[in-house]
Amino acid sequence: MHAVFNKETILGLQSLTRQVPIAQDFKKYAVDIVTKTRNSKKLIEYGASPRASISLVVAAKARVPPGCGLPASM
Repeated sequence: MHAVFNKETILGLQSLTRQVPIAQDFKKYAVDIVTKTRNSKKLIEYGASPRASISLVVAAKARVPPGCGLPASM
């Protein structure tokens, strides 16, 4: 097994991910998804925590599609 990224690269990618702008309506959508998991006890006994909406947004930022203006090597 060999390392694909070193520590500095990973920290740089994490920092870059957090800098990606995101539309306010997408933030609201992520919060709505998470809130619905807590409000629908018929479907789910325990819903997602408020941090789940943050994770959804960060994951979406990390999956920014090619051609969005960010370097392809990132």
